Parts: sequence; structure tokens; C-alpha cells
Amino acid sequence: MNVENASAGKTGRSWARIIGWTALGIVLIALCVGGSMVYLGISTSMQAEENLHSTIFVIRMVEQFVADQKRWPRSWEELESFPFSSDAPRPGNGELSVIRIGGQHGYEWPAASKDLQRRVAIDFEVDPVKVAGQDPMKFTAIKPIGPFYEYRDYGFVQSLQETIRDVGQDQPTPDAD
Repeated sequence: MNVENASAGKTGRSWARIIGWTALGIVLIALCVGGSMVYLGISTSMQAEENLHSTIFVIRMVEQFVADQKRWPRSWEELESFPFSSDAPRPGNGELSVIRIGGQHGYEWPAASKDLQRRVAIDFEVDPVKVAGQDPMKFTAIKPIGPFYEYRDYGFVQSLQETIRDVGQDQPTPDAD
């Protein structure tokens, strides 16, 4: 009888060990998966924040270009060659002028151009008249690449659209024959 009891005790302990190790494995896997999800969430959130600020910067930069040149830019190279100041962007809508073109966002222009090109797409072929008249929430002429937080509801798109409309009014009208 002692042999049977000893054998049953070993079998019970063996199952207890298997269950214990299995539970430990499940807990470790859950921690790894949870940690990975947290890491991906934080990483995506940080990238979305960077893309938001980059997009706002580019919208303000294009707005200054449009105000100064009276037209939409044709390429990144053209934007790189244009001298932007680090002062508040012109025309500088009153509520929006707190956002600076230069150092406040940590962008040194034109040195930051390559990084911004990886984060922001500009449609250089867009018709600015259509851009000026469209719903700001459907604006895609300048948009982030990759994950982003909504950039169209801060007023920067509307300010760019106002500048395009103002520039359009400055254009000479063709004489009627």
C-alpha cells in the first residue's frame, strides 16, 4: 500500500508542477503581449504627435509662402530655397500666431526639410482655388504621412484658406474685350 500511495503522491506533484509551470508561462506570455501592446501604443502616439506638429508647421510655412509669393508652391526644393523667418508666420491670424515657423517646434528650416518630407505630403499640383473653397475637414492638399492626430480642426487650414482667398483677390482681373 505504501508503494501505491507514494506513486499517487508523485503523480499528483507532477501534475501540480505542470500546472504551475503552465500558469507561469501563460502569465509571462500575457506580460510580454501586454508590454508589446503598451510599447506600440506609446510609439504610435508619439509618432502621431510628431506628425501633427510637422503638418501644422508645413501648413503655416505654405501659408507664408502663398502670402509672399501670391501662389501655391511647386516643390519642396522651392520651399527650401525660400527664406522663412523664425518669427510668427505671416499673415499670422491673431489666434494662431503663437505657433512659430522656427525654433519653437524644433525645426531648423531648411535643414529639417528631409524629416518633414518623410512626415508630411504636399500636393504641389492642387488647384489653390479649390483648396480655398473646400470644407476644411476635407482638406488633403497638405497631410501627414503615417499615424496622426487630427490636424484640420485647429484653425490652421482655415487660416491658409483665408490667405489663398486674400491672394486671389489681389490678383489683377483680366480686362474684358
